[in-house]
Amino acid sequence: KVFSVVYRFVNHQEYLKKYGSAAMNVALTQIYRDILALVRPVGKIASLDSVTIGIVGLQQWYDENVIKNLVHEFHSDFPELSLVAGVFNNDDLESSGKKDIKLNPVNSVEFAQLAASQFGRDVELGVTHFDHKVAVRLLKAQIDTQSYNSGQADFERLLELGVINSTLLNLGGVMYSGAGNKKKAAEQYEAALALSPEVSTYKTNLGIVLRFLGEKERALKIFNSLTKDQVDNALKKGLSAMIGYAALLAGVHKEGISNFDVEKFKHVALGVM
Repeated sequence: KVFSVVYRFVNHQEYLKKYGSAAMNVALTQIYRDILALVRPVGKIASLDSVTIGIVGLQQWYDENVIKNLVHEFHSDFPELSLVAGVFNNDDLESSGKKDIKLNPVNSVEFAQLAASQFGRDVELGVTHFDHKVAVRLLKAQIDTQSYNSGQADFERLLELGVINSTLLNLGGVMYSGAGNKKKAAEQYEAALALSPEVSTYKTNLGIVLRFLGEKERALKIFNSLTKDQVDNALKKGLSAMIGYAALLAGVHKEGISNFDVEKFKHVALGVM
């Protein structure tokens, strides 16, 4: 049983521009020495890149207060650098939801890095523990900023690390769809539905991209699986998906496709008017 901690300077680029490389090196040397003094007896330390330092140690020696105190004390000396810490330890293995695939401690250093990253860290906290919620926040932040290329890379890396649940798969679909890869988006929505078939948002997302891909009958089958309550909830959240559903129903009726549901068409059409 091990723990991993990654310390990262959030504002390193701004600090370097303002004070120069000599001042940056002073800060790096101090944090390295401070960490070394704390972990020498119980773990190993290494520079992961120019602005992050990682620690790995045995779980029995992990002390949350030591991690927090170092962040606090360094912030007092170098407030403009904004030091944060990402953590993954044995306790974090038990923090997943019932449908989340259990995290593998072999990847603890990378989990800690993600927890300390720009989009993964909790801005209200100096220390962030990695779990599935952090992974969700990481992807949502990049969807919000339309950072689809970096978001896709992070999503694919999360899958490689075994960080999988239906929410993440759905967000991966949103990411691919935003980048224009509708086929890949459909694959993620289908995977999300396989894990959580009761979630209507995954159904509407899948229905939309299938319609875009010209797979009308598959799209109609997905949309038709929505209950009346799910349709009503979808109408409350936004009209785009249901407008697409109504247009799809009208189209298949015109084309004479057999699974046209006239009552559902009326309900959806009235809802979007």
